[in-house]
Amino acid sequence: MNQSKLVATIVVIAGLLWMIVMAAFFYSGLQSGKLDISAALLGLILFAGVPAGAAFAIAAVLYARGARDDRQLRNLRLEQAVLQRVSTRGEVMLGDIVTELGVSKQQVEQAIYSVVGKNLFTGYVDWKTGRLISVEASQLPTDRCPNCGGEMELAGKGVARCAHCGSETFLPQEG
Repeated sequence: MNQSKLVATIVVIAGLLWMIVMAAFFYSGLQSGKLDISAALLGLILFAGVPAGAAFAIAAVLYARGARDDRQLRNLRLEQAVLQRVSTRGEVMLGDIVTELGVSKQQVEQAIYSVVGKNLFTGYVDWKTGRLISVEASQLPTDRCPNCGGEMELAGKGVARCAHCGSETFLPQEG
């Protein structure tokens, strides 16, 4: 459990405890005859309901933040795992990454595009055969496909696509 979710849980417990304490307090006043029912209900609303409601709202925000942080951490770990596999092996099959990491092909593709966008990977992907290949930036041809030798076309910022085989070459971006 991450820190935001832990704090959210503590806030919820504190809110519930506060409600119980206030309910007991106003119930005792009602039982002793020092409060009538309308005063006890008003007290419960103002001194138990409002603070507990605020605590629950804060907890909901913290829990949502924690869930977002968990998703980001999972994505970063996936990116790191993909980079580690391609950098240590030089060439890896996308299907192998999917199997080894227990994630979908779409998640691996998103991780690849993310690390390319962060300028952490230079190489190419042959989407037809499912090969991810790391190549040193100085060795990357910019006019010919490293997979089949076909003509390369710019497909987006830092990406060239082979018109023949569909492989995408991720070009180094100048810092």
